[in-house]
Amino acid sequence: MKFTIDDKTLRRILIGVTVVTLIALILVIMFFRRRSKFEWPTPTDATGTDLSQDQTLTTALNNAQDAYNVSMIGINAMSEGAAKTAAILTAERTLSDAIDAAITTYVSNKCSAVVAGTKPIDVTGGAAWDTYQTDLAAIGAAYYPVIKTATGAVATETLAARKADITGATRKYIATACPKFYKTSTSDPSTGYKNWTAYTTETQYTAATTPTTGKIGFAADRITAGNISNWADYAAVTTTSTTSVTVAAGATTTGPITLDSVIGLASGDQIQFTPQTAVNGVTTPLTPILGTIASAPTAAKTVTLTVAAGPTGGYIIPAKTVFAKALRPTATNNKWKFGGTTPNWKLARDAGPGTLPQPVWATA
Repeated sequence: MKFTIDDKTLRRILIGVTVVTLIALILVIMFFRRRSKFEWPTPTDATGTDLSQDQTLTTALNNAQDAYNVSMIGINAMSEGAAKTAAILTAERTLSDAIDAAITTYVSNKCSAVVAGTKPIDVTGGAAWDTYQTDLAAIGAAYYPVIKTATGAVATETLAARKADITGATRKYIATACPKFYKTSTSDPSTGYKNWTAYTTETQYTAATTPTTGKIGFAADRITAGNISNWADYAAVTTTSTTSVTVAAGATTTGPITLDSVIGLASGDQIQFTPQTAVNGVTTPLTPILGTIASAPTAAKTVTLTVAAGPTGGYIIPAKTVFAKALRPTATNNKWKFGGTTPNWKLARDAGPGTLPQPVWATA
């Protein structure tokens, strides 16, 4: 069985030493989701790289899903009522907790230098840490002139942009400190991640001859109010579901869906998510769809959405599904949701206004 979880964002990244643990946990979820689009590798690939941790992760996730499926067989046979509802919530929480535990263990075993949240004691990891702090300082210095004068919504957008720009520096650190972290049996983006460089000007980036391929970086002079504003049109704020929901074929109402947070969500807001289908135990992500919040979120952090009729056979919204809402809810906010299977907000999450090269934004 191939277990797929929709791709997630770096969130809540703050400049400083204490950020590393959060970054690691979020990055590994993104990493796992990207990898899950491939067939899971054997414990050792053709190059001799030990991939046993990957096998351990997928086994733990599959076992958690199997246990949930078995429990739901019995629950579905129960009579409708409070007891059945409570049993469903317990099963879904058990699945969610098992996924969290598996991912945390995976990160710890795959890259303990990141989880520790302190400077690694080995030479390579220690040097990568020092470089990481220098890179974070360069990004922080570029943003400081804008942050110190920003207020209200502009301040929120600026901090979100900084989080996105930190992505490149963080991937560079992890790829250097833990060289096999991003490697799969079919690809290894580590070289490109390690090529990330902080430049003072975009001209320096453009003129750079090394690396000749996969050149990525950050240009401090791109951090202007105008560039941040432009980036914000493509960005979103996100939350995740804590339980799974099954949507019947042709249904135009979805929910209630319980979310980790409903802060900033209101009746009439549009949010985008990626539904999945499940056939013979294999889950497959579909094209992201939009839902409109039908009424104000409840105190229990649940929302009900009005959606277009889904695919024949219906679909599921697994626990840990990412829900995105426009960062800038203005007349131009349609930009954030365009892009098919990879909406603009997903690109913006990994590339702030200072990141080079800039994403190719979808226009529809």
